[in-house]
Amino acid sequence: MQFVANKTMRTPSNMLIVNLAFSDFLMMAGMFPFQGMSAFYEVWIFGELMCQLHGFVGAFSGCMQIWTLTLIAKDRYNVIVKGMGAKPLSFKKVAAMIFHHLQ
Repeated sequence: MQFVANKTMRTPSNMLIVNLAFSDFLMMAGMFPFQGMSAFYEVWIFGELMCQLHGFVGAFSGCMQIWTLTLIAKDRYNVIVKGMGAKPLSFKKVAAMIFHHLQ
């Protein structure tokens, strides 16, 4: 919530952290309840549509996590290698990279 409430926290680097937290939450909320019930009953009880949605949510949030971590690594690399003279990421660039990699 600090990201929304505090304007100084709204940096492109923090935007990537928030995106990672969101994808982790999506994975937890969209996968865990169904996995737990399936493990308990030892069979998938939610039908074919939920099976497809379950797979989609897992793949989507997993890819989102991987690409977000890749973008965080790229941002950290630029800061470490180029120092403070590195061209900082902009919100538009981060949003475009996230959108591009989610397609």
